[in-house]
Amino acid sequence: MAIPLTLAMSINVSFVVGAVFVPGLWSVVEYLFPVALAGFLAVGIYALRLYGRYLARIIATGTFDFIANASLSQLVPIFAFAMIAVGFAAPGAMSHRVEINAIGIFLSISRPQQRRQEGFVRRLSQRHWLRHPDAVS
Repeated sequence: MAIPLTLAMSINVSFVVGAVFVPGLWSVVEYLFPVALAGFLAVGIYALRLYGRYLARIIATGTFDFIANASLSQLVPIFAFAMIAVGFAAPGAMSHRVEINAIGIFLSISRPQQRRQEGFVRRLSQRHWLRHPDAVS
């Protein structure tokens, strides 16, 4: 998940650097917003595929090494999805075209998906094979 995070941050930083160092970029930024949305959509699909494979592997094998994964590295997917959502929200907030606003804002709203994901993880953690061996029930 570090690759989608890096790609999303690269797109975000390129817009900031371009706004600071390219004179007159803001006059053509409306043409760049659809390109940014397409880029974030591609990164989002790639991130979902990676994360889906990870979850499928955990569910299919039923193994999760709590000792090896006892770090904050498990937060990288959350940060990657948050950066992708921020990337969608920026054109949605700054564009003067209604279509770009609607697409950007719609794709950036991740709270319902986050709630679904939290419920899914909660249901998975109730199963005995996903609990830590030393956990108290």
